[in-house]
Amino acid sequence: MSAIRYVPIGGSITICGVTLRCTCSTSPEQYDAFLSDRRIGYLRLRWGEFYAAFPDVGGEIVYSAELGDQAPCFTDEERGEHLPLAVKALLVRDKTIPPQPLGGSG
Repeated sequence: MSAIRYVPIGGSITICGVTLRCTCSTSPEQYDAFLSDRRIGYLRLRWGEFYAAFPDVGGEIVYSAELGDQAPCFTDEERGEHLPLAVKALLVRDKTIPPQPLGGSG
């Protein structure tokens, strides 16, 4: 997967049609996820633990990863690996896209 550069607080990126708005850029790095105007998730990395919750904070954890380095934010490469996987998991949970095996195309 390709690297995704640092997103400053208040900035946003779009992955698979989902807009991720950065609400904190370090300790934790976190995003609110929107599909059109509708919130579909909350993403957070803190102390090497990353997760995506549907549809918001405290919701169902649909993706998680242990990065192991306990860094306060992603590297560009980690961001490029984990944000797209988290977004796809949110879209599957939202029933926007059908489930696909990991490593599959799409």
